[in-house]
Amino acid sequence: RPFPYNLTMVTSRRPKLQHMRLFLTEMPRRGRLLGFEELSPMKVANELFHNTNRGENITILSRFSDHNVKPYKDALDAVGFQTRVLSGQEGVEDFCYLMSAKKEIVGTEQSSFFKFAAVLGNATKARLYFVESPDTKEKLLSRF
Repeated sequence: RPFPYNLTMVTSRRPKLQHMRLFLTEMPRRGRLLGFEELSPMKVANELFHNTNRGENITILSRFSDHNVKPYKDALDAVGFQTRVLSGQEGVEDFCYLMSAKKEIVGTEQSSFFKFAAVLGNATKARLYFVESPDTKEKLLSRF
């Protein structure tokens, strides 16, 4: 099946690309048990992108529907970014989009697709983040 978007948009507008993995949307119960967390929309806008110039283009990439990422888009728009959402595609399509990004990709280090795209892709910069909370620490440390 052909990609539902034009990959040249990545190279022509050169947005920063925020990969929203949304583990808890995909697996609400198991995700919590394994210690998966996402940053809140306001933390993404005010902390994760605090060094990014306001007015800059940011594309939010997620396999899940727009309503799952709408709070993130709204928070980024509220602090002055030009934000668009690319959602609803298959995981492999997300991976190809991440691989083709030219400027910067930002995503959680818990996403295998993101880590591989960061190493193998074309982006000049990749920022991987981890949510460190007491709950996450407890879940991760209890595995060992």
